[in-house]
Parts: sequence; structure tokens; C-alpha cells
Amino acid sequence: MRDPRIGLRERRKLMGIILLVLLLALILGGLGFAVHVLWWIALVVLVLWALGFLFRVGEGTSRRRWYRW
Repeated sequence: MRDPRIGLRERRKLMGIILLVLLLALILGGLGFAVHVLWWIALVVLVLWALGFLFRVGEGTSRRRWYRW
């Protein structure tokens, strides 16, 4: 005869694997969303940097900048 506890252990193990896969999917999905948002933020920063560079060049010999780096 088969031990009924083995079936319970197998089901718990399977449930643990399923939960780990779902947790991994949530983490990777959230990370993908965060990376997408970070790309947009990087694009905005790049545009601001380019505008600051252009405005600085247009000032002539003045060393004033609208940002402090």
C-alpha cells in the first residue's frame, strides 16, 4: 500500500513550485515596468541636458549655467 503522506508532500512541493513561479513572474513583470519607466526618465534627463548645453553655448563667454554640476 502507498503511504498517504507522500501524496500530501508531493502536492505541497508542487504548490511551492507554482508559488515560486508566480512570484518570479511578478518580480520580472514589475522589473520590466520599472525599466520601461526608467528609460523614459533617462530620455527626459537627456533632453534637459542637451537643452542646457545649447543654452550655455548660446551665452557666449559667460560661465553662468542654469544647473549646477
